[in-house]
Amino acid sequence: MQIAKVKGVKVVLHWSWWLVAVLLTSGLATGFFPYFFPGLSSTYYLSLGLASVVLLFLSVLLHEMAHTFVARESGVMVDSITLFFFGGVSNIESEEIGARNEFLLSLAGPIMSLFLGYIFWIVNYYSGVIWLSAVTFYLYQINFLLALFNLVPAYPLDGGRVFRAVLHKFTRNLEKSTKIAAMLGKFFAITLVCYGLLLTLFGMSGLWFILLGCFLYFIAGSSYDHLLFKRVLEHWDITHVYEVPETVDDASVYDVLRYNEPGTVYIINAKLFLPELTRGMSVDAQKLMKASNFTVNFTELPYASKHDTVYDVYKRMMSKNASVAVYGKRIIRKHRIEQSVKDYADYKVMP
Repeated sequence: MQIAKVKGVKVVLHWSWWLVAVLLTSGLATGFFPYFFPGLSSTYYLSLGLASVVLLFLSVLLHEMAHTFVARESGVMVDSITLFFFGGVSNIESEEIGARNEFLLSLAGPIMSLFLGYIFWIVNYYSGVIWLSAVTFYLYQINFLLALFNLVPAYPLDGGRVFRAVLHKFTRNLEKSTKIAAMLGKFFAITLVCYGLLLTLFGMSGLWFILLGCFLYFIAGSSYDHLLFKRVLEHWDITHVYEVPETVDDASVYDVLRYNEPGTVYIINAKLFLPELTRGMSVDAQKLMKASNFTVNFTELPYASKHDTVYDVYKRMMSKNASVAVYGKRIIRKHRIEQSVKDYADYKVMP
């Protein structure tokens, strides 16, 4: 869900943020603040929890905006920032930003968190107001912790990206550097999960460590796979995946789907019949409805030009949530692109 746009950068809130906001507010209001600041009312503790979560949200946003600012100063474009369950991700348009640029922009976030932690510590030290002391007491600690945690050399944490940048500088091979950094990231994630399970076995709360470890393990693997996927598609031109759709006579949806290959796009009455538009229809409805009711004009779909790589077209389809792009009177299916990459013999071992 996009919640803002800052200097042209979209700020997207992942659904998991709402989950952590509820859990964190509850934990602060019933555990953290009553322990360190006893004697206050439940409503007061709840207000402290809500204020802390909102300011933590802004702290994480500033952490990610620091990445974005340094990236743009280095000539690297950032399309959006996505705030997740345990932090955020700056969506950089290209991985090919150079080792030096990655090193600098990766350090920018932790430096911002250290700066925020220092500011909150100063306010806490000189504050004589109970609510301000309580909130800043939590915020300076969590910002320092956020900075230190992100500096762990486990990809895709900031420290892992710094580690990848150093490897890239010496190996001159981004894929190899990413693979090593991602492996270290997975090892760190597994360590967190094991630690959380150990805490649980001894009657303590290890849920956060387990969730964080699972999250990092998934992100480390998917980041590496995405890089390989992208590198394969950047080397293909669209002639590798385009198709010439077959022209068929108009008939019931049932007959078109029954007698033709599933998922294939056809031309009916000079328009494209898209099978996914009929998804969820009952068999009876398919027999009654004409396929021409589920067609679209060529101009309504994402386009491809002869200068595009397959990755350019794939990004365009993803941004428009489309399963098909057009190239003149030819089509390019997202499903075929993904299947072609899976079938590519050198998918896991790039030169």
